[in-house]
Amino acid sequence: HTDKYNVDGTPADSFYMNYVVPVVDTLSKAVVSRAISGGILDNITGKVPGIERTPSFATFSKVLSTTTFYTYVTGQNITEMYRQFAADGISVPNGQILVNATLKSTLQAGAELVVDRVFGGATQLDNWMFGRKMSSVGSKIGNLKLSAASKILIDAIHEGTEEVLQDCTDWFVDRSFKLINNCLGNPEIADEFGNMTQISMSSLFNTFVVAALTSLVSSTFAVAG
Repeated sequence: HTDKYNVDGTPADSFYMNYVVPVVDTLSKAVVSRAISGGILDNITGKVPGIERTPSFATFSKVLSTTTFYTYVTGQNITEMYRQFAADGISVPNGQILVNATLKSTLQAGAELVVDRVFGGATQLDNWMFGRKMSSVGSKIGNLKLSAASKILIDAIHEGTEEVLQDCTDWFVDRSFKLINNCLGNPEIADEFGNMTQISMSSLFNTFVVAALTSLVSSTFAVAG
């Protein structure tokens, strides 16, 4: 609401909070996961010369980078749930929190791979983070080679679609936990999970814009570099 403000005096629904903060948060997670997995890989390749050129090591690199990123996401999901449940004074079994967070991350990773398949490959951001083969969509139409700007735009649409689908999978997991807890006779816990992820046309639009902006920023730096 416009009458609510954050600690720094910024309106809670301002452009800064709705778009700038999420973009920075996403890029921060990308940098952290890349730094962690990259550090491990650099250590391995430093001790075993030439190993980075093997197909098996390339696969290991992708798996490690993806696992690192989504482990980070799982941790954030767990922290967010504990904070929300504590604020509402509701006790939720640790097992449910862990399974919920893990399922969300797993389905998010799956959604990412599905969208990559639809677009014919990964975005510039995912290529940098996970080492996945980049999509050729936006680079060519038939034999006509398109500009870097067109590739950046397609990547933005790609990331936006991916994040919207991931929001939907999060909503599905929380709604499933609501249904399960209602069946188990835990209406208070059911309501908590039911309120965890709220989606609407407006929220999905915001999600798309944030993801597209994140992609635009990362791709622009990549092209400039």
